[in-house]
Amino acid sequence: MKRVLFSALVVIAIGALATEAGASTAVPDLSGTWMLNEEESDDPREGIEELKKSRGQDRKSGRSGRFAQRVREKKVAKAKEAMAELEDRPRQFEIEQAADAVTFVYGDNRQQTFPTDGSSVKPKDDLMKKATAEWVDQSLVIRGETKRGKDIEQTYTLGPDGSQL
Repeated sequence: MKRVLFSALVVIAIGALATEAGASTAVPDLSGTWMLNEEESDDPREGIEELKKSRGQDRKSGRSGRFAQRVREKKVAKAKEAMAELEDRPRQFEIEQAADAVTFVYGDNRQQTFPTDGSSVKPKDDLMKKATAEWVDQSLVIRGETKRGKDIEQTYTLGPDGSQL
């Protein structure tokens, strides 16, 4: 009798652990239409302000004269270009989610599909030369490299009530 009771408890415990483990590996469903919340999004203009504040850094690093001015001008030009690209970002997009991939559909019918197994894809936009997507805990993480060699990481996490991404 004790042996049967013990065996039943072991089976119940293993079942509970398997259910808990299965629940933790389930990914949230990000499918739907999403709107950009300007108030809670990063402001690309802040990057320009940081560059302006760093102008004094050139003197501290020993750069001076025309060379320092050219370096600043290049940095500011790159930052302005990046800011223009960010300001052109879509204000609304749709996510279509399958078991092994996530597709972003933008207002102008552009779309990009990312396999969620971490394999590399060539994004259709002109900004990145390669990107990967994978689930990390309950977040979709897309990592990319721009054509200029800069790393970009975007994280998409569903809010507690499911109404905010």
